[in-house]
Amino acid sequence: MYLYALKNTEGKIYEALLRYFSNGKRILDAVKQIVEWHFDGFENISSFLDFASGYGRFSRFLVQEIPAHKIWISDIYSQAVEFQKKLLGVEGIVSTNHPEDYQLNEKFDCIFACSFFSHTPKKTFSGWLEKLYSLLRENGILIFSTHDLSLMTIETEIDAEEIYFTPESESLFLKTEDYGVTYVGEKWVGKIIHQATKGKAKWHRIKKGLCGYHDLYILWNKEGRRKKEEGRSYKIKSQNSKVIKEEVFINSKVKSQNSEVGKEEVGKEKLSIQKSKVKIQKLERKKLEREKLSIQKSKVKSQKL
Repeated sequence: MYLYALKNTEGKIYEALLRYFSNGKRILDAVKQIVEWHFDGFENISSFLDFASGYGRFSRFLVQEIPAHKIWISDIYSQAVEFQKKLLGVEGIVSTNHPEDYQLNEKFDCIFACSFFSHTPKKTFSGWLEKLYSLLRENGILIFSTHDLSLMTIETEIDAEEIYFTPESESLFLKTEDYGVTYVGEKWVGKIIHQATKGKAKWHRIKKGLCGYHDLYILWNKEGRRKKEEGRSYKIKSQNSKVIKEEVFINSKVKSQNSEVGKEEVGKEKLSIQKSKVKIQKLERKKLEREKLSIQKSKVKSQKL
């Protein structure tokens, strides 16, 4: 994801790093709201899997909420897994290209797959969803992000019950047939969830719930029991039930990144980024001035010689 940020900032390293870490914190804020709704806080989670975790954009913030020994990370790059194990002290397992080859003898309260299904082709989408669902404990939840069809820029007739995959990515090592850019509609995701869980799961979509861009899907067992605050009742009306659609309530109301609260936070982050840009520009000017001064001194010396 850092390479993606670097590409979007036209090679500006400091700005790319700022965007990378800023988004990591925003992702934590979104997940934290869901965890508070389902578990009444991170303190009630005994095991967390950050799937397709990369080099820890999200997990480096997660370890501030959950003890490292309760966190598992997983990524296709073995060096990324080793990096996080050494840096953060978490447990780790190297992922695979195909879900049937992924072997992990653990169960988790919460599994989070950020920017994974937004790159997964149709041939493995359902398989990976089924695999991750199988790793949930009875009361567990699976959270994953997707690109909605509305984000597509190519000109084509869009079918809400279909998936669109483009074989391209910023990865230098993964085959584009296995890792590209994926767009999905809500109807298609609902169908795949029902298929992958054999109808055992409830689910809900939060439109642009992640960084104001990605959709978030929350999936949990119908038979699983959610923790509730004393004297307060919570309801979730899933998109695949026969009820009127409504937003998930998290502490009585979901605050997705595109809500008023989310917009306020984004505004603060933009201000912070602007201030950081000014600092970076000042540093770059000072560096340039030092280089010019050094060149001038060198010229003076050469003239004397």
